[in-house]
Amino acid sequence: MKAVFVGGSRKLSRLNEVIRRRLGSIMDGGLWVFVGDADGADKALQKFFASHRYDRVLVYCVEGRYRNNVGHWPTKAVQPQAGARGFDYYAAKDIQMASEASFGMMLWDGVSRGTLANIRNLLVHGKPVAVYLSPHRMFRDLKHETELAELLSSKLPLERPAKVGRGALQWELPLRARGGTRATLPNKRLKLTGGLK
Repeated sequence: MKAVFVGGSRKLSRLNEVIRRRLGSIMDGGLWVFVGDADGADKALQKFFASHRYDRVLVYCVEGRYRNNVGHWPTKAVQPQAGARGFDYYAAKDIQMASEASFGMMLWDGVSRGTLANIRNLLVHGKPVAVYLSPHRMFRDLKHETELAELLSSKLPLERPAKVGRGALQWELPLRARGGTRATLPNKRLKLTGGLK
């Protein structure tokens, strides 16, 4: 079964024509869609597929409790690791979708560490991912981790400075490497100029 893991940043709740065309191609190809249950991009994607009465959708949720299932599709319950909370609790379903999908399509605002983790996890599993860069309203197709590293080190601004504020945004991103081992992407600093360096 060919399936695409679709998702994105919680701040992105509207789908423009560029995104809708890509989603239309997914439906035209009869692909299965794996989607999460969060607000923002997940919910917007669910609304799109529901409005087209697309039935090849599987909603992943943690411990069988879904937050959104707009199309009343089947759900897949994922058990997080014992004691997982916050980011790690909800990331369990994303890690499983990245593992089980054939490829991915992520809507990224240039800031969301969850979406960045999904992009990285897909690539670690050898799965290509179409990344929609919302500040630029364009897709970048990535097939290898090196392409993600190039994107992150490029001068391409990934976030508008007004949304960043006066300080720099910094995070350590937990990722899953091959064999289920845990890895981290080195801290990246989002500067006021907008580029990730």
